[in-house]
Amino acid sequence: MDTTKEIRDASPHIRKEYKLAMNEVLKKDVKDRDARDRTFVEERKKFSPETEKHFSEQVKEREGIHFHFMSIVFPEVHEREFSKPLPQDYTCQDQSKDDQFFFIFAVHFDILKTPQDESEEELKRLTKLLVDYELHRHYMLEPNHPEYEKVTGKECSDVNILEMAVDRLARNVQFNHGNIDMARMEKFWPKFHVGDTERKDKLYGNFVNKHKEFVSRRSKQLYFEKPLEEK
Repeated sequence: MDTTKEIRDASPHIRKEYKLAMNEVLKKDVKDRDARDRTFVEERKKFSPETEKHFSEQVKEREGIHFHFMSIVFPEVHEREFSKPLPQDYTCQDQSKDDQFFFIFAVHFDILKTPQDESEEELKRLTKLLVDYELHRHYMLEPNHPEYEKVTGKECSDVNILEMAVDRLARNVQFNHGNIDMARMEKFWPKFHVGDTERKDKLYGNFVNKHKEFVSRRSKQLYFEKPLEEK
């Protein structure tokens, strides 16, 4: 399920088209997201079939798998934890991510992971401004991230913290064949900023330890174990 290698190993032709599109997006004001989005939509129309296939099947699919898994496993974990269904009006994580977000992050972190020349080094420096803006917007809109507390001054609720734990477990197993890598979980342990941070830290840890095996098992069932009729 880990498509990171394929993204970084994009052909020179694909890399060129990503960079051309990014250069046009960068001509717009960083804070004018609507203008950037219109530009990206137009530039994407210029993608060759090869590049469009790459963006749809590598970049978006990587995130699509995560979204799909979270839409299934988080309501299940919520019911296990609170003995009641997830409220219908609860907006789950990552609703602020769209194709422009995926494009910006794919170029900065994958295509330009290791710049090949000075022009790519400069492009990576410039795209960092977009990455920072998009992350700030993302954290402002979604309280299932600890950074939400830092940028808004508001607290994450217990349900937000449960979603935070499940989100990170889900991402963890996605890139580890359904298994939990606790060393990696600990490396990216959240840091809370508002209120009783010690209580929230312990609550997050309790959620992780309580539900990690369930998340791992559900990931294997859905993505890594073939149905009986296919075995």
